[in-house]
Amino acid sequence: MDQNSTIRNTFFKLLIGVIVLSITVSACKKREPVRWDSDLLIPLMHSSLDVWDLFGDTNIVYNDDQSLSLVVEEKVEMIDPDKVIEVYDTLAEDVFNIPLYLKFAPGQQLTQRQTSVTMDLDDMELDFARARVASLKFYVTNTIKQPLRVKYELLSSDKDGSHYEVFEDIPPATNAGPSYTVKTIHLDGYDMDMTGDGSQVNTVESRTTVWIHPDADTVLITPADTILIVSTFDELNIDYAHGYFGQKTYLGNGSSSIKAFSNFKAGSFDLDKATARFKIKNFAGIDLQMKLNKLSTFNNATSTEILLNHAVIGKLINVLRATESGSSLDEVHPASTTINIENSNLDKMIELQPDSLRFDISAQINPMGNVSAGNDFMYFDKSVEAAIELNVPLNFSANGLRIEDNSKLTFDAEKKIKSGELLVYLTNRLPFDLDIQFYVLDENSQIIDSLFSGSTLISSASTDAQGIVNYASKTVLHIPLTKERITTLRSHSDLLIRANVNSLAHQKYQLYENNNLEINIVGDLKYEL
Repeated sequence: MDQNSTIRNTFFKLLIGVIVLSITVSACKKREPVRWDSDLLIPLMHSSLDVWDLFGDTNIVYNDDQSLSLVVEEKVEMIDPDKVIEVYDTLAEDVFNIPLYLKFAPGQQLTQRQTSVTMDLDDMELDFARARVASLKFYVTNTIKQPLRVKYELLSSDKDGSHYEVFEDIPPATNAGPSYTVKTIHLDGYDMDMTGDGSQVNTVESRTTVWIHPDADTVLITPADTILIVSTFDELNIDYAHGYFGQKTYLGNGSSSIKAFSNFKAGSFDLDKATARFKIKNFAGIDLQMKLNKLSTFNNATSTEILLNHAVIGKLINVLRATESGSSLDEVHPASTTINIENSNLDKMIELQPDSLRFDISAQINPMGNVSAGNDFMYFDKSVEAAIELNVPLNFSANGLRIEDNSKLTFDAEKKIKSGELLVYLTNRLPFDLDIQFYVLDENSQIIDSLFSGSTLISSASTDAQGIVNYASKTVLHIPLTKERITTLRSHSDLLIRANVNSLAHQKYQLYENNNLEINIVGDLKYEL
């Protein structure tokens, strides 16, 4: 072996020793964890603000050109059917006594009496009525010391071809005094012929028959013995009536809630115009003369009321009677009248942002008297409807008008965020400038933080010569994520989106279906894996 070979062998041995020593030392050291960072773009929220966030889902209608209008309709039932005919009359009051001393055997008839009673219905003259709900109180006082059997028949009634009848056993009088019996009779669904002997009105006939009870003993009846039987209507709600309904005036006044502006939090708007319709639909066979005495809007928060200023106020409106071609409500052909309300101060009434509509409407029936010769009719499920319909094209200017909506940020709670920022992409298809802010809410929906330190102005969309949006404005906002903000957003994901709407130089714009503010929030986040 030469000298060079010896040197090479020695070098390789030393090199191998160093490598082995290095591996041994490295194995004895504590292993440090390996950390990796990952940069990701994560969608966190999608939302939008539009006209429905202002006026609600149920009040917006589409016009033929896809423009939007606010329509609010309030209905008033002008004639309460249950108050048209109010009957608490006594149908019969019969006192039975025999002016002789006579013995009566068990089962023997004591007396029978037929009674015709004309009810007090003011100037109404009814020849027929059908009871929807009806109850009759039947009172019997007995001074005879044996039980009786009484049969009561309401001869003017009819149901399935038979009149109403009922048998009632009456207990005997005692030494302490007479017996008293009260029975309630239900006549729901019965027809009532109210012509009495066939030539009368408001008149019903009944028949009462009294026997000694078959299980009684023979009894001596004296002139001092009496049987008092009284029948009276306890309740009568009519399903249908026919005849002459007289001349009465009914009032429909009060207040109804308007919810269309309940989402308005601040600001004001100036409408281009507003119209209304006073609609009357008469389902009754009676002539009507209607009058709108008052119409106003009221804002409870400010205690402000604005009265309608228009010629329709106080104007007499004649409404024809309905006609019927059969014996059911489905065969009634209503008469309708509509009064258009334009060129008024309705726009100011709506700009008040009212929460109630106040009205005073009167209706006189049969103003010309009995022109139908006793052929008035009414189905009491539906009589006379009056409605106020407000129509407001959403063509307005806005001054600090506030729109709000709620949404959520969806952070992955399992991943650890080191740093990053939120990218807020705003696409404004509204013809208005917006001042927008995002608020973080706690579990009680209270504001605990905001994403922007100050006002954030978003430019309006561009419009054509007709004021219709043709190009959306697009804005990207950057929100740095500090450790404190990351902690807040991971534990509180609820956001309140608030935008204040403003018109440049008070310019009015018509809103369309596609006008909105689209919001997308993306997280440009660095996660620690």
